[in-house]
Amino acid sequence: MMRKIILITGAPASGKTSLAYELAGRLSVPLIARDTLKEHLFDVLGHSDRAWSQKLGAATFTLLYAIAEELLRGDQSFILESNFKSQAQAEFERLRAIHPFETFQIICGGDPDVLVQRFAQRHKSGERHPGHVDHHNLQTFLDNPGSGWYEPFNLPGEILKVDTTVFASVDHENIVRKIAAWLQVA
Repeated sequence: MMRKIILITGAPASGKTSLAYELAGRLSVPLIARDTLKEHLFDVLGHSDRAWSQKLGAATFTLLYAIAEELLRGDQSFILESNFKSQAQAEFERLRAIHPFETFQIICGGDPDVLVQRFAQRHKSGERHPGHVDHHNLQTFLDNPGSGWYEPFNLPGEILKVDTTVFASVDHENIVRKIAAWLQVA
Protein backbone atom coordinates (compact mmCIF):
# COMPACT_ATOMS: atom_id res chain seq x y z
CA MET A 1 0.00 0.00 0.00
CA MET A 2 1.34 3.43 -0.96
CA ARG A 3 2.09 5.81 1.90
CA LYS A 4 -0.03 8.97 1.76
CA ILE A 5 0.44 12.49 3.05
CA ILE A 6 -2.25 15.15 3.06
CA LEU A 7 -0.11 18.24 2.59
CA ILE A 8 -1.78 21.52 3.52
CA THR A 9 0.01 24.75 2.72
CA GLY A 10 -0.72 28.31 1.74
CA ALA A 11 -0.20 31.94 2.48
CA PRO A 12 -0.24 33.31 6.03
CA ALA A 13 -3.79 33.79 7.36
CA SER A 14 -5.27 31.63 4.59
CA GLY A 15 -6.99 29.28 7.05
CA LYS A 16 -4.72 26.29 6.49
CA THR A 17 -4.38 25.44 10.19
CA SER A 18 -8.13 25.66 10.80
CA LEU A 19 -8.76 23.44 7.80
CA ALA A 20 -6.04 20.99 8.86
CA TYR A 21 -7.52 20.52 12.34
CA GLU A 22 -11.00 20.03 10.95
CA LEU A 23 -9.81 17.46 8.40
CA ALA A 24 -7.69 15.60 10.97
CA GLY A 25 -10.70 15.22 13.22
CA ARG A 26 -13.12 14.21 10.50
CA LEU A 27 -10.71 11.80 8.77
CA SER A 28 -9.18 10.41 12.01
CA VAL A 29 -5.62 10.89 10.81
CA PRO A 30 -2.68 12.37 12.75
CA LEU A 31 -1.81 16.01 12.15
CA ILE A 32 1.63 17.56 12.31
CA ALA A 33 1.05 21.31 12.40
CA ARG A 34 4.23 23.38 12.31
CA ASP A 35 2.91 26.24 14.48
CA THR A 36 1.92 23.77 17.20
CA LEU A 37 5.49 22.46 17.31
CA LYS A 38 6.89 25.98 17.27
CA GLU A 39 4.63 27.14 20.10
CA HIS A 40 5.75 24.23 22.28
CA LEU A 41 9.36 25.23 21.63
CA PHE A 42 8.50 28.82 22.60
CA ASP A 43 6.96 27.54 25.83
CA VAL A 44 10.07 25.53 26.72
CA LEU A 45 12.84 27.76 25.35
CA GLY A 46 11.21 31.17 25.60
CA HIS A 47 10.50 33.82 23.01
CA SER A 48 11.82 37.28 22.29
CA ASP A 49 12.39 38.84 18.88
CA ARG A 50 11.94 38.09 15.19
CA ALA A 51 15.44 36.58 14.83
CA TRP A 52 14.69 34.10 17.64
CA SER A 53 11.29 33.27 16.13
CA GLN A 54 12.96 32.60 12.78
CA LYS A 55 15.62 30.43 14.44
CA LEU A 56 12.97 28.34 16.19
CA GLY A 57 11.00 28.28 12.94
CA ALA A 58 13.93 26.63 11.17
CA ALA A 59 14.28 24.12 14.02
CA THR A 60 10.57 23.42 13.81
CA PHE A 61 10.86 22.42 10.16
CA THR A 62 13.61 19.96 11.14
CA LEU A 63 11.28 18.45 13.77
CA LEU A 64 8.34 18.39 11.37
CA TYR A 65 10.30 16.44 8.75
CA ALA A 66 11.71 14.06 11.37
CA ILE A 67 8.22 13.26 12.68
CA ALA A 68 6.96 12.85 9.11
CA GLU A 69 9.78 10.42 8.41
CA GLU A 70 8.86 8.33 11.47
CA LEU A 71 5.21 8.20 10.43
CA LEU A 72 6.21 7.24 6.88
CA ARG A 73 8.44 4.50 8.30
CA GLY A 74 5.37 3.18 10.11
CA ASP A 75 3.26 3.26 6.92
CA GLN A 76 0.97 5.83 8.53
CA SER A 77 -1.12 8.31 6.56
CA PHE A 78 -1.13 11.79 8.09
CA ILE A 79 -1.62 15.51 7.55
CA LEU A 80 1.38 17.81 7.31
CA GLU A 81 0.55 21.52 7.63
CA SER A 82 2.70 24.63 7.26
CA ASN A 83 3.36 27.58 5.01
CA PHE A 84 5.87 25.50 3.05
CA LYS A 85 8.09 27.45 0.69
CA SER A 86 9.68 26.19 -2.53
CA GLN A 87 12.78 24.98 -0.61
CA ALA A 88 10.62 22.22 0.87
CA GLN A 89 10.62 20.46 -2.53
CA ALA A 90 14.15 19.10 -1.84
CA GLU A 91 13.11 17.79 1.58
CA PHE A 92 10.02 16.08 0.16
CA GLU A 93 12.18 14.49 -2.55
CA ARG A 94 14.61 13.26 0.12
CA LEU A 95 11.77 11.70 2.11
CA ARG A 96 10.25 10.12 -1.04
CA ALA A 97 13.60 8.52 -1.90
CA ILE A 98 13.60 6.76 1.49
CA HIS A 99 9.86 6.11 1.93
CA PRO A 100 7.88 6.54 -1.34
CA PHE A 101 4.59 8.37 -0.84
CA GLU A 102 1.82 10.16 -2.68
CA THR A 103 0.34 13.47 -1.62
CA PHE A 104 -3.02 15.11 -1.61
CA GLN A 105 -1.91 18.74 -1.72
CA ILE A 106 -4.34 21.34 -0.48
CA ILE A 107 -3.24 24.85 -1.36
CA CYS A 108 -5.15 27.44 0.67
CA GLY A 109 -5.27 30.97 -0.67
CA GLY A 110 -7.48 33.82 -1.59
CA ASP A 111 -7.79 37.52 -2.15
CA PRO A 112 -4.53 39.07 -0.87
CA ASP A 113 -6.40 42.05 0.62
CA VAL A 114 -8.58 39.69 2.67
CA LEU A 115 -5.52 37.72 3.84
CA VAL A 116 -3.82 40.95 4.94
CA GLN A 117 -6.95 41.93 6.89
CA ARG A 118 -7.06 38.50 8.56
CA PHE A 119 -3.40 38.70 9.45
CA ALA A 120 -3.92 42.13 11.03
CA GLN A 121 -7.03 40.94 12.90
CA ARG A 122 -5.23 37.83 14.11
CA HIS A 123 -2.45 40.06 15.45
CA LYS A 124 -4.89 42.43 17.17
CA SER A 125 -6.87 39.57 18.74
CA GLY A 126 -3.92 38.51 20.88
CA GLU A 127 -4.97 34.88 20.44
CA ARG A 128 -1.77 33.80 18.69
CA HIS A 129 1.24 32.83 20.74
CA PRO A 130 3.38 35.95 21.34
CA GLY A 131 6.45 34.04 20.19
CA HIS A 132 5.29 34.44 16.59
CA VAL A 133 6.06 38.17 17.00
CA ASP A 134 3.26 39.05 14.61
CA HIS A 135 3.75 42.71 15.54
CA HIS A 136 7.11 42.53 13.69
CA ASN A 137 5.73 40.44 10.83
CA LEU A 138 2.62 42.56 10.25
CA GLN A 139 4.39 45.39 8.42
CA THR A 140 6.33 42.92 6.27
CA PHE A 141 3.06 41.21 5.32
CA LEU A 142 1.32 44.53 4.69
CA ASP A 143 4.19 45.63 2.42
CA ASN A 144 4.32 42.35 0.48
CA PRO A 145 1.17 40.21 0.75
CA GLY A 146 2.08 38.24 -2.38
CA SER A 147 -0.49 36.90 -4.79
CA GLY A 148 -2.50 35.14 -2.08
CA TRP A 149 -1.53 31.74 -3.53
CA TYR A 150 1.38 29.32 -3.24
CA GLU A 151 2.41 26.99 -6.02
CA PRO A 152 1.94 23.23 -5.56
CA PHE A 153 4.96 20.98 -5.19
CA ASN A 154 6.07 18.61 -7.91
CA LEU A 155 4.91 15.47 -6.12
CA PRO A 156 2.78 12.53 -7.25
CA GLY A 157 -0.84 12.65 -6.21
CA GLU A 158 -3.74 15.08 -6.17
CA ILE A 159 -3.82 18.88 -5.97
CA LEU A 160 -6.76 20.91 -4.70
CA LYS A 161 -6.73 24.69 -4.51
CA VAL A 162 -9.13 25.97 -1.85
CA ASP A 163 -10.19 29.61 -2.02
CA THR A 164 -10.58 30.70 1.60
CA THR A 165 -11.43 34.33 0.86
CA VAL A 166 -14.80 33.59 2.48
CA PHE A 167 -13.82 30.80 4.86
CA ALA A 168 -17.44 30.02 5.77
CA SER A 169 -18.17 29.14 2.13
CA VAL A 170 -15.44 26.47 1.91
CA ASP A 171 -17.10 23.14 1.07
CA HIS A 172 -15.58 21.02 3.86
CA GLU A 173 -17.86 18.07 3.11
CA ASN A 174 -16.61 17.84 -0.46
CA ILE A 175 -12.97 18.10 0.63
CA VAL A 176 -13.46 15.34 3.21
CA ARG A 177 -15.16 13.11 0.59
CA LYS A 178 -12.34 13.61 -1.92
CA ILE A 179 -9.60 12.88 0.60
CA ALA A 180 -11.43 9.88 2.09
CA ALA A 181 -11.80 8.36 -1.38
CA TRP A 182 -8.13 9.08 -2.16
CA LEU A 183 -7.01 7.46 1.11
CA GLN A 184 -8.92 4.28 0.22
CA VAL A 185 -7.15 3.79 -3.12
CA ALA A 186 -4.33 1.27 -2.78
